[in-house]
Amino acid sequence: MDTDVLVVGEALIDIVAGDDGADRELVGGSPANVAVGLARQGHATRLLTRIGRDERGRRIATQIEESGARVDERSFTDAPTSTARARLRPTARPSMSSRSTGRSPPPTPATSPACAPCTPDRSRSSSSRAARPCSTRSAPRRQRARS
Repeated sequence: MDTDVLVVGEALIDIVAGDDGADRELVGGSPANVAVGLARQGHATRLLTRIGRDERGRRIATQIEESGARVDERSFTDAPTSTARARLRPTARPSMSSRSTGRSPPPTPATSPACAPCTPDRSRSSSSRAARPCSTRSAPRRQRARS
């Protein structure tokens, strides 16, 4: 499958506590939701994230792939899959009460070709190739064209 869209960002398990005290675990993460939505609209979509090789990570990968998107093979790590705990209350909005994460740091140009848009233009002189921080939480900055 060729890729039309590469989505880079978080996929995790939301642990939702209801009023009855029972916890439910749901696949979550805004970028994961975007990847699923794009795939359901017919776009060949790949998600680059960080999920563990544990039961929660397998559950995330299965749900995303059953929705038509693909999880990039570089997404799997030996660290535990990230979780977020939320409490739903009938009279108020959901509240995030705690968050635990075992995720690895976001991909960097040294570890992921997906970050190529964040890397400096190799055709410039070495003095203008200062490294920029790479962040999967913000869009890559566009470089100004040089005349």
